[in-house]
Amino acid sequence: MNSDDPAAERDARYSQASDVFRRGWSLYQKIVNNNDMRHVEMGRTLTQLLQQRPGPFSLLDLGCGDASMAAGSLKDLPVSRYTGVELVPAAAALADQNLDGVVADRGFVIGNLIDAVRDPVLPRYDVVLASYSVHHLSRQEKEELFRDVKTHLADGGMFILIDLVRLDGESRDEYMDRFHEFAERTFSVLDAEEKQAVREHMNSSDWPEARSTLRQLAHDGGFASMAEHYHDEAGFYACFTFTPSSLD
Repeated sequence: MNSDDPAAERDARYSQASDVFRRGWSLYQKIVNNNDMRHVEMGRTLTQLLQQRPGPFSLLDLGCGDASMAAGSLKDLPVSRYTGVELVPAAAALADQNLDGVVADRGFVIGNLIDAVRDPVLPRYDVVLASYSVHHLSRQEKEELFRDVKTHLADGGMFILIDLVRLDGESRDEYMDRFHEFAERTFSVLDAEEKQAVREHMNSSDWPEARSTLRQLAHDGGFASMAEHYHDEAGFYACFTFTPSSLD
């Protein structure tokens, strides 16, 4: 690939991501539909957090996927504007369909969420949401994310993070071993081949952080407080909110 042609690199990246999306979508939907990653509880928690917002609010959804969680939580709420950031055009198209009748003023940015929040043209939002997307980033990218999210929060805004989270003191390898042992026993809708696909994907692509690391990343990025609103009983996923110390 010619590294001097950004457009060609972008098109190749989108094509690769679309291929992965098509291969893994049905598998992921099985996991979601069986609530193996606690999407029901996360969605309920997200709804409760958004219901506490005073008046109409705007929302930036980083790594929105098909926006099914956001669509369920935003229903009947006074959301004034929705922007979804998604690398895969096919997923963004599904998100647009799922949000039809939920949010009238909606749009999508096709691209990497890091590039999106780095863009100074991107406006400020009352709520920035990242649901099961940040664990795909490197530590450096997470540092950049917290810093850049803060610059795109409106006065009184908050950052909601729903994601995989390691136990404090737990290494990535220990988390993976614990997760895969748990999934082997409890992900009953998946066959052996599908469980192996989950294992391979996570081992190559997932980089969850511990709570203490998230707290430090948030502090370094200009956030004053971190609150935990939900975690699953086995200790694999959690929902946090972060509020900034001040706005630039």
